[in-house]
Amino acid sequence: MKRTRKPTHPGKSVKVFCIEAHELEIQQAAKLLGISRQQLSAVINGHARITAEIAFRLAKVFGGSAEVWLRQQNAYDLWELESGAKTIRTKPLPQKAA
Repeated sequence: MKRTRKPTHPGKSVKVFCIEAHELEIQQAAKLLGISRQQLSAVINGHARITAEIAFRLAKVFGGSAEVWLRQQNAYDLWELESGAKTIRTKPLPQKAA
């Protein structure tokens, strides 16, 4: 089923539900996560993906599971690919002779 609305980048969820909900500054959250401020800023501004490592760190610091963060990122990535699918060139698998 094709989505009609672009999913929210999971970085926005990190910003709202992790950083703002705990009244943290970006630098503070980055320190808790053990990543650079620049890396966290890139994620929350939608310029970088939530990797498995960042998902693990988010779950460890803020609770929940890494799988949830990765599912959000995968949904976002898949939507991006599907919306540009016309530019992806592939060839069909050859049929075997009977």
